[in-house]
Amino acid sequence: MGELIPYMKTLRERGIVVSYRELKSRFIREAPKICIRRIMDLCEEYASVFTFCVVGVTAEDNPGVIKEMICRGHEVACHGYEHLRFDLLTYDEVYENLQRAKQLFLDKFNYELKGFRAPYLKTSKTVDRALADLGFMWSSSIESKNGMLRDSNGVSELPVVLDDWEILVKRNESHRGLLKSMKANAKDGAVFLLHPWRVGQRGYIRALRMFLGRVNYPCVSMQELARSQVGMALTGDLGEMSLVEVIRRSLTWT
Repeated sequence: MGELIPYMKTLRERGIVVSYRELKSRFIREAPKICIRRIMDLCEEYASVFTFCVVGVTAEDNPGVIKEMICRGHEVACHGYEHLRFDLLTYDEVYENLQRAKQLFLDKFNYELKGFRAPYLKTSKTVDRALADLGFMWSSSIESKNGMLRDSNGVSELPVVLDDWEILVKRNESHRGLLKSMKANAKDGAVFLLHPWRVGQRGYIRALRMFLGRVNYPCVSMQELARSQVGMALTGDLGEMSLVEVIRRSLTWT
């Protein structure tokens, strides 16, 4: 299923000004691979783990980057085999999509996906059931400021407390605004959604550096956070790493 029509609808709902800023942040930027490595370097400097929620087709197109994430000790989670609105799919469609992603990572990277984030943070009880049936350990597919850990069908739900899109795009704030919001939400159980291709840009990476240099909570993997509920998690979604992938993702229909 292509995303051009639903994504254009989303942009229209967000308004002209916000849509312009969003498209600018997507296409007028440093290469995502540079930003991803910059984030990994920074996290490792501060003994922190980053959780990358990766679309299956993106992993297929960029195996070297995925292998590097795994070899460097960061966590990789499922963002669907394709970047779809999972809340609009049937159980069988959700199950097939997630199973395909899990099998891809096992076959290509010898890596078992334990976590999931729904694209657009749109999920449903149907998705929860499919996650449980496929043996997922955690999901982070809703937003909640209290950051409380919930459990559904045996799958831990770790809500997102902060989304960089809200701060850097919708509110059009600088790295200082992002830093201020991260500090205000720092606590055990907090999950930050920081899109690597945006937060890893030179103009914004300073916020993450300053945050890691001052925070008193460990930044752990989502899997560890789901297990212990101690520390915070830095996470980010990856749906494409090149313009070619953007075009194909937008126009391909299945």
